[in-house]
Amino acid sequence: MSHSEDESMSAAGDDQTQLAKQLGDLKQTDPDFYEFLQEHDSQLLDFKESSENDEDDGDDEAAEDSGEDEPMEVDALPTKEAFKKSEVSESTFTLSLSTVNKWRKRCDSSSPTFPFIIKVMRGFVYVVKQLKSGCLDTDVVDAVTQLCFTQLKPALDSLLGVKKAKKKRIPLIDVPSFGKVSDLLKKYLKGCVSTLNEFTDTERVCAIYKHLISMVEYVNTNTNVTRTSFKTAIGMWSESESEKIRVLAFIFLEKMVRLDADLYLKPTLQKMLSAYEKNTKFTTSSTLVLIGFMQHSLVQLLSIDMSVSYMLTFNAIKAAAITLRNALTNKKKEFSSQVYCWQFIHNLYLWATVLSSCCTSENEALKPLIYPLTEVIVGTIKLLPVARYYPARFHCVRILILLSKFTKVYIPIFAHITEVLLNMDFHTKLKKSIKPFNLKVSLRFSDSDMKEEAFQSSVIDSVYDLLLECFATFSHNIGSPELFVLPYLHIRKFVKSCKVSAYTQKMKQLLDKVEQNTRFIVDARANVEFGVMDFKAIYKWESEIENNKKLPLKAFHSKWLKTKSEIKPDATKVPAKEDFTNKKRLNEANKNPKKKKKFNRQKAVKKLSSKLKNHKSKSKLFKVKKRSFKSKHK
Repeated sequence: MSHSEDESMSAAGDDQTQLAKQLGDLKQTDPDFYEFLQEHDSQLLDFKESSENDEDDGDDEAAEDSGEDEPMEVDALPTKEAFKKSEVSESTFTLSLSTVNKWRKRCDSSSPTFPFIIKVMRGFVYVVKQLKSGCLDTDVVDAVTQLCFTQLKPALDSLLGVKKAKKKRIPLIDVPSFGKVSDLLKKYLKGCVSTLNEFTDTERVCAIYKHLISMVEYVNTNTNVTRTSFKTAIGMWSESESEKIRVLAFIFLEKMVRLDADLYLKPTLQKMLSAYEKNTKFTTSSTLVLIGFMQHSLVQLLSIDMSVSYMLTFNAIKAAAITLRNALTNKKKEFSSQVYCWQFIHNLYLWATVLSSCCTSENEALKPLIYPLTEVIVGTIKLLPVARYYPARFHCVRILILLSKFTKVYIPIFAHITEVLLNMDFHTKLKKSIKPFNLKVSLRFSDSDMKEEAFQSSVIDSVYDLLLECFATFSHNIGSPELFVLPYLHIRKFVKSCKVSAYTQKMKQLLDKVEQNTRFIVDARANVEFGVMDFKAIYKWESEIENNKKLPLKAFHSKWLKTKSEIKPDATKVPAKEDFTNKKRLNEANKNPKKKKKFNRQKAVKKLSSKLKNHKSKSKLFKVKKRSFKSKHK
């Protein structure tokens, strides 16, 4: 035997003596754990090799038949070192419905212990690994998942003392007994996250997310698990077809971000914003709901930390201003198409909702960004002020109304609406169309769309809606009688010049409501005692007028919204280049194909006679040609 082999043997002997001393001390320091080792792994105490696996399997089967709560062959030890040494290969592991039922009975009968919780978690890890092969029965999978999702969280909280430390909020990593389950808990949580992509059933995915939402503090203990969970949750939030899954994924993201906003908020928002831009490339009536949900969820996360939201909002407005400047300086279609696209418009909607929700009287950190965003929106309107891009103009006007309504900042909006009435010609006769256009899912009109009557009617309807909304927004303002003078004159000029009664009736009704509202405000402010510079008294007076239900424009606007909501969405159509849902026309075209045109003899004779005018023998040749032409088309 060589000298190196002697050293290795002596080192092994030293390790054995140290281990013996540690196990001897364990009997005094942790007697419960020492009894657990004597019952379940006495070979570790006797320093013998575990070469009797077949006998242990037979003992386990006898224990299952007898109904006693004996450990299975996959028992895990509650410490990291013992867990690594006693880990059994998964090829010999089997799981049946009877064992899961025994676990459930034990949870109901007695209080949980660390060995039992480790056993249940290892059973779930085994189920997750067997899901890809499809060898397990669905009843076993459902039983294990239901047991873990209902019993594991309260058992871990009671054993680790989380409930007692709720007021102090001690991190789980600092809890001394957390090291007993940290390694296996990591595998368990990884299995939960991986099953989100394996299951296609919405109920199972929702159950997993509900469990992960309750386990956010445990997910936060491991960086790898948090990274994968954030990635899958953002994917589910932006791409899932189920509304329940999207909502639960966002709740999980919000819970995780609020645990440590300094670490998670900024990178999470950056990834969510990139996913938002991908989903806003194409907009239809079906995708508008998803885009609206994404906007509100981003606003909710941006309201957590104003410093982070200010930086992201400033960078987004700066990027939008740069693209707008490029389109103004380089008057080409490539640059203007970058402005008049859904990504640009939806970004304006997003940051307008952020400013309108975060800019309050208590928090004015984002208020300096209202002016640059307003300038970008106005520049977008003035980039191509033609009738083809009226839908994009109407979207920008809605964004301005949203900003002015919730931030309590006056923005001149009426001029951008009345300009359409004064510049557009409504007297030209166009083709009749079956349905009006739905301008909410369009940014431009095509050449064929501008030749239909639906073009004029849709423009008038949207102008009326925007004027009514804008009048209702400023109806409670103490200076509204003077503010409404110029738009009132523009609408009155349109009513006098336009001869289409269907268009003028709506505008006349709107003028009557404006007159009633001005009389109401003039009568209300006649008895006011405060001065012009007393802003607190003015704000108080305006709030009282705003809450008054007798305000004419407010009452009329609320009634109009109710009647508008009762209109069915199928009563409108999308412009020609974005009509993805008009299936009736395709079906009718397939049922009734176009017939070939019949031969018109008179037209053919006229063409031949024009060619033979200068010929000398006109009559003879004409007869011959006429007969020959007729014989061809019999």
